[in-house]
Amino acid sequence: MKTFHKILLIWAVSCVLMVAGAIAHPQIEGFSIPEFVLGASSSLLGIVSYFLYRSENGNCLKLVFLNFALFFGINVVRRPLYDLAMGCFVVTNPWIDFYYHEYSWLLYYLQLSLSIFYLVADQTIKSRLVYTKYLATFAVVASMWLIVFYPFLLDAKYLYNVADYRNFLAVRESMTRMQSRGSANPSNEEIASCTPLTMTDVVPQGENIDKHKERYVAQLLDYVAGDNYALLIFKPLWLRCSGISLLNVFVLLWCVAYQYYVDRPGGAYMEKIVWCFLPYCVFEALHLFAFTKVTQWNALQTIMDVGICSSILVMWIQLFLFGFRLRFIKTIEGSYYEHRLLSDASRITRWRDAFDNWILKQFMNPGELDRRFLTERREQE
Repeated sequence: MKTFHKILLIWAVSCVLMVAGAIAHPQIEGFSIPEFVLGASSSLLGIVSYFLYRSENGNCLKLVFLNFALFFGINVVRRPLYDLAMGCFVVTNPWIDFYYHEYSWLLYYLQLSLSIFYLVADQTIKSRLVYTKYLATFAVVASMWLIVFYPFLLDAKYLYNVADYRNFLAVRESMTRMQSRGSANPSNEEIASCTPLTMTDVVPQGENIDKHKERYVAQLLDYVAGDNYALLIFKPLWLRCSGISLLNVFVLLWCVAYQYYVDRPGGAYMEKIVWCFLPYCVFEALHLFAFTKVTQWNALQTIMDVGICSSILVMWIQLFLFGFRLRFIKTIEGSYYEHRLLSDASRITRWRDAFDNWILKQFMNPGELDRRFLTERREQE
């Protein structure tokens, strides 16, 4: 069976799994077409990454694409498997959904950081020893991840013990009590005066403590309506995940700068793959930071829809890059080029790929540079 047909077959199975999970354990908000397209895109990207892992000649690049295969693949099957388990078994623990969502975020950003950091290590560290790069990557990522997320590992209900949420409960209780006593619309000043609050932050210089408490109470009251309190619960988690994404952006920028100044030959399309993960991590950081600023579910849904569309767009660009590389390394020229990079990179020029050809065609006569890059021989020569 051809590689393309295998990819389509595995992709079809993963899509069926997603639909089966949605049927077995339907969500309150119903079946979401955009989320399904996002999951299907991630699934296809993970499958292509796996076939790249199997086809790569160099051990270092094999692990690069193995990391991406695990990242995109687990990101897809995690939810359907959970939904199928919830649909098949009776679960009495009321916290199970909360634990799943909380630790899914932690696992996602651990895998994303491992994939990004190892990609950067492969592109910047000259050593061919795979374990050296992987140990360095794991040491840095594990340390960073533990520093950021250690409260969630020590206490699974950490988000419910954060000062903001405990203050929110106190404010809501005070408002309910005052309304039951006849005050239909108590002011922020009245609520602040009769509510014991944990003021963990520093009062701005020159501002009265009572005025500061009133502003703080007004902010917490935005979360009272409906289920908006859930946004306040997950706010600390989203903020930490946004920080992790921002660190990934800085690492990728450093890699791009290093490639620009060193400018040594590398695997075909790898430089563009690094570039393509920049917007992916930037969108992750921006969208999660935006999550922490909204107080209404409909506003969150709007941001999520924008985030899903941008992620799908970037994923399909990545998919084309991964597909171009998979096709390239299966050709005679591609196999030769990649082997020469491993044996003696100093004696080989940079490969001019399809994107380079397009750029040259737009801005100059590509024939003038035919001998400056390693390219496939044209049929007329």
